[in-house]
Amino acid sequence: MSVNAGVGNANVTVSAGAAGAKIGGNLGVTSGSNVNVSLTGGAISVTGGLGVRAGAGVHVIDADAAELHVGGATSIVLGAGTNTVKLATATALDLAGSVGIGMTGGGTVTIGTPAVAVNLGSLSVSSIGSGSANVSVNGTSLNVNGAVNVSAGAGDDNVTINAVAGTINGGVSIRTGTGAANVSLGADTALNVNGLVSVVNVNSALAAANTTLLSAPAPRRA
Repeated sequence: MSVNAGVGNANVTVSAGAAGAKIGGNLGVTSGSNVNVSLTGGAISVTGGLGVRAGAGVHVIDADAAELHVGGATSIVLGAGTNTVKLATATALDLAGSVGIGMTGGGTVTIGTPAVAVNLGSLSVSSIGSGSANVSVNGTSLNVNGAVNVSAGAGDDNVTINAVAGTINGGVSIRTGTGAANVSLGADTALNVNGLVSVVNVNSALAAANTTLLSAPAPRRA
């Protein structure tokens, strides 16, 4: 399924009933201006990849369906403007391939919620230009089969990775921009990172990124 709006706006809604909806192949949306993509209703399955590309404008990518399963890569590239990416399904978020989100001028990226089982192939979020990046990844369980990379441009940035329990089978690299930065990595029980963890504030004139590492308290002995 492919939608190309040319230089105009793109408004695409996929709504699944109680039995769910399946898209064989890729789901792609391209717009030279504003783009609004809504994935809602019951469980939605995309056997191929999910792709959204937009020029400058107001962009909203909102997946609040009960479940979202994508078999291939997820690629979202948004131009300058107001950028909001919310992949916050009700019970399950399964993006089996690599997940890449690129924004110009900052924006807000929300992946999962504290009540959702989240599975990602890998995660890369990049913000270029002037604008704050607010990135949060949450899940009752969080499994990332590859690395997590977040890179921000000019602006005040907030990056949070939190789960009841989580495993990242690769490194975590967070490079904040030229403004203030808050980074939080944690879990209620355990967040296992099988690789290097790097947090860097690109502006050496400012204090290092305010980084919080959270873990569950040790159990009390009887």
